[in-house]
Amino acid sequence: MKAGATDYLLKNNLARIGPAIEGALARVRARTEKARAEEALQRSEANLRAIFNNSLQAFVLIDPDGTIQALNSTAVDWSVRLLGRPVAEGARIGDFLPEAEVAFRHALAGETRNLERCFRQTDGSERWFETTHAPVVDERGTIIGVCLNARDISTRKLAERALRESEARYRDL
Repeated sequence: MKAGATDYLLKNNLARIGPAIEGALARVRARTEKARAEEALQRSEANLRAIFNNSLQAFVLIDPDGTIQALNSTAVDWSVRLLGRPVAEGARIGDFLPEAEVAFRHALAGETRNLERCFRQTDGSERWFETTHAPVVDERGTIIGVCLNARDISTRKLAERALRESEARYRDL
């Protein structure tokens, strides 16, 4: 047993051989299933990490108290362009986006909020962003934080403005 055996048989009690073999096979199946589950979990986590880290959209995961738990490189790059400084884990979301506080509170109450905002970058140019504040829930359905997702919609906003101006010119003609 000290060398790693999980069971043993005595010559005078061979009636236990069937249950001992069944038990050994059950333990092997359990170990195999556990190894498969751990491998699937690792694969799933790697996939989510790749999506999170390589997305062209900004992702920020926020604790219920407003502390940034995780953010991807896109969020860091945009914070530099908008604020002139990088935002890091441990910072408060109110320091990053003060105007997002209301949407953050709604997300903590279980409501998903989509907003479009115009921000002035440090170079003076304007950028439009569509943000989504969504609750993050655990397996019991308890809200454990907020996911802030932002994407740059400046190109779309410029196209909409050009279309409105073109339509106005057409009506004038």
